[in-house]
Amino acid sequence: MKKCILFAIFFFSMALIRAQQQGDFTFDLSAAINLGTQNVTTRYTNEYNLTSYTSQDIALAKNVAAGLGFSYFLNDNCRISLLAYVNYNYTPTVQTTSSVYGTSTVGFGLAPKVTGMKRITDWLYWAPSVEFSLEYGNYREELSNAPNIETHYTGVQMAVNPLAFDMRFSPKVSMTVDIISLAHAFHDIKYQTVSLHGTSNVLKFNGASVTLHLLL
Repeated sequence: MKKCILFAIFFFSMALIRAQQQGDFTFDLSAAINLGTQNVTTRYTNEYNLTSYTSQDIALAKNVAAGLGFSYFLNDNCRISLLAYVNYNYTPTVQTTSSVYGTSTVGFGLAPKVTGMKRITDWLYWAPSVEFSLEYGNYREELSNAPNIETHYTGVQMAVNPLAFDMRFSPKVSMTVDIISLAHAFHDIKYQTVSLHGTSNVLKFNGASVTLHLLL
């Protein structure tokens, strides 16, 4: 995890130096509100290395994120970005037999991103992208028959945004709208006991994120 974060910082630093030399450097403001579909598979391992699994499809997962970052245009058809963000996610439990009402996370992350550009009109571009994010934060389980569990987690996510558009309002202001995002996330849950360890794999179908780009 530390090596990945250092690589992201190095990536951002090199892009910043080059962008300052060539003048294609933007300051980015990002916001996302997603009411997406998720498939969550969680694996629990106890002190005897015995493993149990839970799996469920969730249609009303809620996610809100906001971030600040920078982008650099390699050319007219490609942009690289690095975003630092805060993220809140709530996942309700749909299994009626489960003792867990829902889980929530509040995290901080870094997300390098590569965006391709295909011109449609003078001001509108198709802008599909691929991004990779690293996240750390607080994890909470709401239980029906015991005190809630609160601990920490680390996460890794890969996302593909096939339906996205870049709108250029002026030479210095543009906005990217990601309408559909397909993501796969892996969360390592740090339970505060040596007898239980959890990992979860999450397949997400989200949308509705907006990034404002201001040319510096």
